[in-house]
Amino acid sequence: MTRPEQAVENRFESTARLPQQVFKRADELAFAFTDSALLTALGGWEVLKACAQHFKDDSIFAVVVHHLSTKEYASVFPAMSLRPEATRELYINWLDERRSNGDGLLYIDARTVAFTGSSEKWGLWIDQDQELAVLGAPRTQLVSVAERQVDGFEWVSASDVADLLAPSFYPEPVSAEFLDRLTGAYADSLI
Repeated sequence: MTRPEQAVENRFESTARLPQQVFKRADELAFAFTDSALLTALGGWEVLKACAQHFKDDSIFAVVVHHLSTKEYASVFPAMSLRPEATRELYINWLDERRSNGDGLLYIDARTVAFTGSSEKWGLWIDQDQELAVLGAPRTQLVSVAERQVDGFEWVSASDVADLLAPSFYPEPVSAEFLDRLTGAYADSLI
């Protein structure tokens, strides 16, 4: 197992999917939510860098935990390891990667991507099917990181995610059952 895969495995329940709790040791964390478009947004890399710098990580790791492809990548999904000082271009180059087996671009085909740092104290779970990103970190540190607003992205609590989820449920309203399960799993939210 590579270092990114090990770090993501230590921080996340990689077989879980929202609205389930996707973080391991979730009772140690608080959570904040925003739009999954953060993955490719101009400020997305800045959020990852802010988390890594706050926790003094020497690396930022990412692993695609769910992909559109029905083919297996020899049981290994694409992974990334970058230093926090890296440029956004290196991060975007990873997202723009096209697999040699003919699959589409990673940022389109990757449905769920998990990020953490070498400290494994924080994590960012991005679910493109639910159009939701979840940032988890110890409460006092999460507040510090989430205060760094990214243009066009507001961090909200689990009880305030209905507007973020609306596009993934359209034309139906957001499922009350989904919201209840999400709120129950992420009750200790940021706000």
